[in-house]
Amino acid sequence: MTEHFKIQRHETTTFRRRHQILSRAVSKVDGFMRLSNVAGFVCHVVNIILLLYSFIFLSQTTENYKSATTYLFWLIGNISGLLVSTSAGIIVNHMVCTYMLQ
Repeated sequence: MTEHFKIQRHETTTFRRRHQILSRAVSKVDGFMRLSNVAGFVCHVVNIILLLYSFIFLSQTTENYKSATTYLFWLIGNISGLLVSTSAGIIVNHMVCTYMLQ
């Protein structure tokens, strides 16, 4: 019976070490994901502000159809990226809150 207890204790120690390694790896990935999500969000907001500013106050840049279409394309692209970045943050936050409460 003591041998069985020693084997079981060794397995528990191995399991604990593996769990700690995985927890550290997940923590590092979580920090990176938070940083990249915030950076993407900020970049999209800055791009949208700059595009709207140049579209409103620098009317000579949108005099012809081609440049106006280009500004509109980049504005729609940045708004879409902002929505994706925001929804990813909301989904991750919801999943973490859901699993933390269980």
